[in-house]
Amino acid sequence: MANEPTYRFFNNHRSNDCRVIKYRVLMLRPLVKHALLSMSMGALWLLPAGGQQCEETARSQIESVLDKSTNRILLREVIDDFGNEGSRILVQIANDQGQPAKRRGAAIGLLGEHRSDAGKELLVKLLNERSTMCVAVTALQWYRSPDLVPLFMGLLDDRHSCGNIVRFNIGGGSQEKNKQTEVFVSDEAVGALERSTGIRLEQENDLFVLGHRATQPWKDWWNENRTAFASDPSRFMATQVDHEDQSENYPCSVQTIALSPDGKMAFSAGKSYDPWVRAWNIETRRQVWATRTVRDDDAQSSAFSPDGQVVVEGTSNGAAKVFDAATGHRLRTLIIGRGVDSVAFSPDGITLAVGSDDGSIRLFDTKSWCERKKLDNSDMTEEIAFSPDGLWLAAATFEKVRLWDIATGVELRSFLIRTAKSPKVFADAGERQAQLWRMSWQVVFSPDGKRLATGSGAAVQLWNPMTGQEISTTSSNGQVNSLHFSPDGQWVIWGNDRDEIVRWNPPTGKRHRIKNRFSLGDTAITPDGKMILSPGAGTEIGIYELPTGRKTGVLRCTKASDQSTSTH
Repeated sequence: MANEPTYRFFNNHRSNDCRVIKYRVLMLRPLVKHALLSMSMGALWLLPAGGQQCEETARSQIESVLDKSTNRILLREVIDDFGNEGSRILVQIANDQGQPAKRRGAAIGLLGEHRSDAGKELLVKLLNERSTMCVAVTALQWYRSPDLVPLFMGLLDDRHSCGNIVRFNIGGGSQEKNKQTEVFVSDEAVGALERSTGIRLEQENDLFVLGHRATQPWKDWWNENRTAFASDPSRFMATQVDHEDQSENYPCSVQTIALSPDGKMAFSAGKSYDPWVRAWNIETRRQVWATRTVRDDDAQSSAFSPDGQVVVEGTSNGAAKVFDAATGHRLRTLIIGRGVDSVAFSPDGITLAVGSDDGSIRLFDTKSWCERKKLDNSDMTEEIAFSPDGLWLAAATFEKVRLWDIATGVELRSFLIRTAKSPKVFADAGERQAQLWRMSWQVVFSPDGKRLATGSGAAVQLWNPMTGQEISTTSSNGQVNSLHFSPDGQWVIWGNDRDEIVRWNPPTGKRHRIKNRFSLGDTAITPDGKMILSPGAGTEIGIYELPTGRKTGVLRCTKASDQSTSTH
């Protein structure tokens, strides 16, 4: 669209380390802490104000996801879920001038990635409209079609503006750095020719140095190869690689773990480079299914429903994905819009709570998957936990844990946690400004609901949730990344960022440690309290006897081709 910023040239850098992502989210806390409240993105299935049901047609879902997320990989995945119908709806939205500008622009941009014939026909038409030609030429490059090359060549003299970007000037003076420069249609045309043909004719005189793409080398190339191109255009085209063709060239990864209520199945998902989520049979130690998801989204949380029928994964790119626990089939993708740090089911399974980086907790009805309530947590929600009776929800956030009455949405009280000491050395200014040592990382209720445990970078604390009074405390020996009560409520167990699983008995003060090499600190306990599972060494989940600390086995991450898989 005219005068819209061109994002093709810059991708947001995301580290594979979730903790780095989180401190970047918080690095501007002093300036934006309260501003975050107005930036919440909403979810995919919205409950109309005052209504009792929400529409769930494919059209409404696709329109909403286009409105709520800017992550192209996630947008593409959601639309892919609807198959041919999704592609058809995408074309309809892109062709409808009555659509909101953001929604229509997002739809046009995605047409190329879905590569339908109808989409191509529409994009060629949109090349003739000034308001859409910029995004249209960018989308058309995905087709890598010979008949489009002459169209791109015809745009090499077009100086119509497609927006502004920051200009890089390597070796220039400081006054020349970070200068804004316009992007022309001709710049987009050069990019499209490079992607279509696989040829790069520029050297250092490209956009990142001078501000604009070099068009003359392409004009010369066209003059030299026009006749040969006309006789056999296919030999000039780059090989088409589908975005789903990700083969097996990646390492396996396990990062977050959840156990089914009967303790028979474990679920795990991993880093952004591993495009699979997996489930294991704990007794046989066999991987029973693996489902392809998308790259570029770190798994940050997971939870089984109380009936064990579904499992939910929260991702760093702003989604909560719901899978059939028996088959791995993906049932839903709830678009939150910001990183999902925590997911939890109510004890009756009727509600799914989703906590995210935008400082909100969204409550979804698990039958309709409609969002029925949103709690404003004011800051990044790192972990959430329902009380055993399902009436309260506790949320771990910056410097405290907050306790909510779910029925009314009223905050009942908060618990000021013990924060860790500030590091003496920081990686950069962003890490210093994030102040993550002041975060409350974990929260959990005791089985009888009479105690609340919180975990920070300094301590594990026990509270009376009715009064807000602290009952007991102990050193956490590092950042607490998972927190549990034993089934009998006698022990508090946590995993930290120092490769430890710690078991603490508050009345006696006894502590026991289990070493789990290269652990990320996530853990899950079997319902009988006899075993604890924790990802370690990057590609496996260790199984330990909780009373003795003895390691009894591992669940090894295997590539999908090695086991029975689901590709839904």
